[in-house]
Amino acid sequence: MRILKSFGKWLALSGVLLFVSWMQAQQRKPLTVQEIFTQLSGRIYANYPRRLQWLPKSDRFSYIRFNAEKKQSELHLYNVPSAKETILLTSDDLKYVTSPGETIQVGLYSYQWLPNEKGLIFTSIGDIWFYDLARRKLRRLTQTDAEEEEVHVSPNSQYVSYVRDYNLFVLDLASGKETQLTPDGNEDQFYGKLDWVYQEELVGRGKFKAYWWSPDSRYIAFLKFDERPVPQYPLVDWLPYHPSLDMMRYPKAGDPNPVVKIGVVSVQAPSITWIDTGKDTNIYLPRVYWLPDGKKLALMRLDRHQQHLEFFIADIQTGKS
Repeated sequence: MRILKSFGKWLALSGVLLFVSWMQAQQRKPLTVQEIFTQLSGRIYANYPRRLQWLPKSDRFSYIRFNAEKKQSELHLYNVPSAKETILLTSDDLKYVTSPGETIQVGLYSYQWLPNEKGLIFTSIGDIWFYDLARRKLRRLTQTDAEEEEVHVSPNSQYVSYVRDYNLFVLDLASGKETQLTPDGNEDQFYGKLDWVYQEELVGRGKFKAYWWSPDSRYIAFLKFDERPVPQYPLVDWLPYHPSLDMMRYPKAGDPNPVVKIGVVSVQAPSITWIDTGKDTNIYLPRVYWLPDGKKLALMRLDRHQQHLEFFIADIQTGKS
């Protein structure tokens, strides 16, 4: 894992260094005292690359830049072998007309590439959007009251997956058909999204994804959290004039943790196989990986005291590990 993380950091750093080199080659403007106090922040914001991503084929990278003159965000594409930069699309391309006189501005910030590089997925105003690069057309994929979270694309670029209302869904990009993969999610028992403990202590703060596509895009492995044993903790919002109260599942030292299970579901004909992780439920399941053949899972089991780590291989058809 350290090697993979180091390689990933090297790729990201390489992209940043390439961009910095390009910026240094541009014509420089003198900085005046007036600009420091009136215009400097705007210039920095305009030139600062955000959301830099390597494209799946790794010979180009993209990033968002704000055009201060046009007052719009732009998605730039930098070709590494040729050292050429182009503007792929702008926020004007992401205006969705719902009816005469009514337009929705889809945000550019949350973009992610399809693995085949034929389009991009955006999450904005609680829904999912697809931009077809060949047709130069924006398409709305979801329109629901509940927000779609943890949105990702299958390796074969055919499906978009996400969590909504505590359940796991997939949507076929070609047909627009949505399929619910898990049956009974609620605020106490939910699928595909980490709880507070896991993202805070085991995976990484702010990282809530708890499902993984198989390499062949036929299956999704996921975690199911049963939070019912976990005590509730009061959180008071003091910002309003009249404070409000929210109850959060939060285990203090010695309190029960959530009971976590690993499931594998078929995308074509949703049926869940539960993976055997042992009889002891007072454990952590901090890592889940697909083996390259897409037929088995690798997973880790960690005891509550975090002193004993075990590594398992599981068959996704039988659940045996």
